[in-house]
Amino acid sequence: MPQEGPCARVLVIALTANAVAEERHAFLAGGMDDIVTKPLSRAALERVIADHAGTGAPGRGQAPPAVAGSYIDGLCDTLGVEALSGLLDRFGEEVETLVGFLERSAEEDLAETAARTHKIAGSAATLGAVALRSALVTIEEAAKAGDGTALRDSIAALPRVWSETRPALVAERRKAPRPSAS
Repeated sequence: MPQEGPCARVLVIALTANAVAEERHAFLAGGMDDIVTKPLSRAALERVIADHAGTGAPGRGQAPPAVAGSYIDGLCDTLGVEALSGLLDRFGEEVETLVGFLERSAEEDLAETAARTHKIAGSAATLGAVALRSALVTIEEAAKAGDGTALRDSIAALPRVWSETRPALVAERRKAPRPSAS
């Protein structure tokens, strides 16, 4: 039943870390018009609003960048260049370890696969590694659903996504402002 009144046409967008298909369905069934998931960004929110307004966002139809640089900038401001560099190095090692695990053992323990990908997906979101996070969420969902075909397909795609993400993270790190020598 359509709602009436002064706020009947107000756009309601969920901002959430939950990206599992069932949860998305529950949000939409609960009255949300759309959903923006982690990594949350102004650009993603503006894109959703533009989609609903029918105006189309600039660059619409193009793939988002592998890394949303504003996240790296924010972390650099908060942590400093040196700490950020260490964080990015550790993240790279964790992703490499995860890729190796998934290629060897993903179907042997679906719960472990889901847990490991969930953890790294959260880190990817914090770093603004949009494409990597999305790929990891897809793997997590396939593992939780016990969908072997989707799991194998999404794991097979992961090295390509990581090979695009890693240099983008390195490039963003290089753009980070350096402390001035005094």
